[in-house]
Amino acid sequence: MARMIDQIRASKLPSNMMQFAARGALSVPPDENLEILVYLAKHNKVFGDLARMTLAGWDEKASLAAASDPKTAREVLDYLIAPENLRPKLLPALLENPSVSDGELAKFAISASAESIAAMLQSARVRAAAGILEGLRANPYLKANEAATVADLLAGGESAAPAEVEVDANPHAAAAVEAAVAVEAGIEAAKAEDHEDGEVPEEHVSAYLAEHATEIVAE
Repeated sequence: MARMIDQIRASKLPSNMMQFAARGALSVPPDENLEILVYLAKHNKVFGDLARMTLAGWDEKASLAAASDPKTAREVLDYLIAPENLRPKLLPALLENPSVSDGELAKFAISASAESIAAMLQSARVRAAAGILEGLRANPYLKANEAATVADLLAGGESAAPAEVEVDANPHAAAAVEAAVAVEAGIEAAKAEDHEDGEVPEEHVSAYLAEHATEIVAE
């Protein structure tokens, strides 16, 4: 049995049925309804405007399911990712959908809005795709800090926050920590030698450190 979309492509439906189709009111599965609407929006001069209005207000949950599904018709995905049709809440799903080509995303990146640029830079796929990053780099809405991130990613970096220094992996850091411990030990020794109550004038501490500097560093 032929699908309804095939009958519409072949112009076999009467006008009143075509109007139902442009309103998304046909009794067909949700994915086929979307396919019909996109076809009408792109190719039908009579009902195209009505289909575009219907798509703009289409159920968000159903739209998100289509945007996430690799089996969604290519024409539907291309329509959803087009800048003039994009609904911002669908973008993260579209970015990670393998059926949306890198080429389409690169084309989208060139004219993406500031909001879309921010979302794209959060995408693991975008951050690893040179072609899409090049599209972003050509975008006039790209901010200075975003441009720096794109440049770093293209150069092979990760634009990640610096990792915490591990003392064991850094001999200089280890030496600094050991020296600090030794200084603290020296101060405590000075207190023990000069004052039982632990109160020691600053000049006595300085004098002790100067006198035992070599020993402290060695420790």
